[in-house]
Amino acid sequence: MVKVSVIIPVYNGEKYIRAAIDSVINQTYKDLEIIVIDDGSLDNTPKILKEYGNKIRWKSQEKNGQASAINEAIKVAKGEYIALLDSDDIYIPNKLEIQINYLDIHQNIGLVYSNYYLINQYEKIMGMCRSNEPDDIILVQNNFIPRSTVVYRKKCIDKVGMHDESISGNDDWDMWIRISEKFKLGFIDKPLTKYRIHGENISLTRPNRLDHEAKVKIQIFEKTYERRGKPTWLKFKISRAKIERKIKKIWPLSDVRLSGFWWRVNKLVDFIERIFIKKIIIISLKAIFIPKKTGLYKYQNYDEYKNIQIEGNIEGINSGRIWATENNIKFLSNFLEKNIPNLKFGICHGTRQGKEQEWFSKYLGIPVIGTEISPTATMFPNTIQWDFHNVKDEWVNNVDFIYSNSLDHSYNPELCLDAWMKCLTKEGILILEWTPEDIEYNELDPFGATLKDYKKLISKKYKLIKILKSPDNRFWRLRRTYFLIVSHKKRKLD
Repeated sequence: MVKVSVIIPVYNGEKYIRAAIDSVINQTYKDLEIIVIDDGSLDNTPKILKEYGNKIRWKSQEKNGQASAINEAIKVAKGEYIALLDSDDIYIPNKLEIQINYLDIHQNIGLVYSNYYLINQYEKIMGMCRSNEPDDIILVQNNFIPRSTVVYRKKCIDKVGMHDESISGNDDWDMWIRISEKFKLGFIDKPLTKYRIHGENISLTRPNRLDHEAKVKIQIFEKTYERRGKPTWLKFKISRAKIERKIKKIWPLSDVRLSGFWWRVNKLVDFIERIFIKKIIIISLKAIFIPKKTGLYKYQNYDEYKNIQIEGNIEGINSGRIWATENNIKFLSNFLEKNIPNLKFGICHGTRQGKEQEWFSKYLGIPVIGTEISPTATMFPNTIQWDFHNVKDEWVNNVDFIYSNSLDHSYNPELCLDAWMKCLTKEGILILEWTPEDIEYNELDPFGATLKDYKKLISKKYKLIKILKSPDNRFWRLRRTYFLIVSHKKRKLD
């Protein structure tokens, strides 16, 4: 069985199909198969495909659209990974090697994409385009992932289904959105594909096609709207897309002939829309996060608590979700360097996949270990299996900082807080992460508390020095994150 199935749908591609296929044959990564589906070509495409003999697998079908061609290839694909390539685009020689290595290392990633070069019909590079970092909200609004840059796990199909053949021309955008709802996306910040611009793929002078694309955009928005529980902000996007389509029907090439004007109009509409979305999200947060069950969940005994935490941890690892973000850890590392001289050692309590200590070590250049109550702790570097309510003798008064986003997983938060503070040096700092998700308790998150409750708990014995807002806090993000800085004594912090 091969590792990668490279799928090339083609229609009347005689000019460029050789370059596309050759760019796959010449990959540094060799454990692959090439599947070409000819979607009813009327030119010499089938004749060219025959020339490749057993180097490729191919078949012709009646013209049924690009999504249909891709689905036909997926049905016979043998690879663990699916790589897509438009018939007029070209892979950089080590594209697949880089992306397959990335997916092999990052098992929680379902799809990976990259930047790309723009080339003309003669393969001259005209520039480099940088894609956005993975962002679920932005992806719904704009397809920033070119098809030919993508490799995804074939198992994604089991979760989200095949490419939607009813969404002609933009099935890839719909597919990326659906995959992003079930899997994490990965991004490689370097150009790995050459995207060809030529007369056959430029639609600016085709009003009917522009209207079709506007129609399909609305279709994608509406399907996403239903799947995601009808969020109000997406309703705004649908309404705006419908208005834009009506304007373009009246004035078909308005956005081409008055590109500067439309750019300014779009900027203004985007600004107004963001204000409305922000207000909607604030109102929604107030409605959603009314504290209903603050306090402590009551277990029958300690073994019940431990087993539930272990099961939840395993489920979390399988889901691939990482609660912390590297951007937050980088931000906190800068804060620690400014406020603790001669940093030597840190602990991250309740680290599911070991990323927190990995990132702290990366930015601080010191040893940082993580703890996790589950036996899965041993799966990750610098992580030990440990109940964070307890203290190792060698930690007492020897830890420069402790970070945790898991106080809500504590069955006795006061005992937990005492244990952590006991480990700190005189100048040491405890960083507690809090989000609105921590308000309500359940059997997996037994300590439900508001930000005010956290302050009250800390102030019983210790000093709350500062509350930092996460740099990831943005008005379009529902999840707001705060870091409570705790010390044994009052002190000035930068």
